[in-house]
Amino acid sequence: MPIIEEAQSPAPAVWRIPGVTVDLAGKIVTGARRKNIERNLPLVLNALVPARLADKMMICMALAVIRAECAGFLPASERRARYNTSPGGHDFDLYDCRRDLGNLGPPDGARFKGRGFIQLTGRANYARHGAAIGMDDGLVRDPDRANEPDIAARLLASFLRSHEARI
Repeated sequence: MPIIEEAQSPAPAVWRIPGVTVDLAGKIVTGARRKNIERNLPLVLNALVPARLADKMMICMALAVIRAECAGFLPASERRARYNTSPGGHDFDLYDCRRDLGNLGPPDGARFKGRGFIQLTGRANYARHGAAIGMDDGLVRDPDRANEPDIAARLLASFLRSHEARI
């Protein structure tokens, strides 16, 4: 009986973008565990390619954002801090009525707190970038999905793409 080979998936982005390696990413996102970089770097690079952000400057920007926002090279949720929660207030109350974020009042602050590789924040950003990556209103209905590595990578690419001219 012949052996049936599994269909091969496309080459990981680390091979399609020469020079971008786990070792290089580890030098930029210092302190991240190698296994996290190995797991998530291809997702990030694969998200940058179709967004037409696979040039050196935007790859460096993506890695710099990951270092600044979630240095472990894992999507993360924003933590309570004096910048998002008033003294004695409920978690993320300072975000609740932020119209610039598209929030409509409690509990939008906590519901649409920063998540993912980019720390996407606010109802408007969840709606805009969720739709941009093909989720329609799915991200607004389930904001925790922004921490799923594949979705977090695509949100990072969408956010960077929308700000590319300013970057």
